[in-house]
Amino acid sequence: AHDTRFVLGNEAIARWVKRTPHDNPHVLAHILTRDLPNSGKVRDDARRPSYAQAERVEGMTEGETLFMTRCSACHSIGGGSGRLGPDLAGVTDRRPRAWLMRRIKEPDRMRAAKDPATMAVAAKYPNMRMPNLRLSDVQVAEIIDYLAQENRKRARAVQPHNHTHHQQ
Repeated sequence: AHDTRFVLGNEAIARWVKRTPHDNPHVLAHILTRDLPNSGKVRDDARRPSYAQAERVEGMTEGETLFMTRCSACHSIGGGSGRLGPDLAGVTDRRPRAWLMRRIKEPDRMRAAKDPATMAVAAKYPNMRMPNLRLSDVQVAEIIDYLAQENRKRARAVQPHNHTHHQQ
């Protein structure tokens, strides 16, 4: 239940990047081989490829990738509230989708509007404000779909298994 992000860096050029092990391996390789070389000078950022050009990691949905790279440093799903923000297990059952869309997309506006649920979270976690990550509607929907999928998995895992025993 700890943060697994790590820092990659080149001390000679004072260049440091914080990453997560859930990042696309091709992006990590690019950072290690092209962005952090021991050349003594910083590369022109305009020539750096974007995440949009990275190949997709197989087996992870876009929502899972977004959650792991943007949300997991502060939130867990079923890991308890030992992180910087609340545990999100069951959040898709407790909150309407429209509220979740707005909360993830514009937490700063919800805080400014004094949304009651947002203010309750702020009171429980006073030292941490959820940042506006500038996510698109599609990205927010993918994160919510991932949270719902994880919620369904957790619900199936705790259901008692009905086994029929046959006498022979």
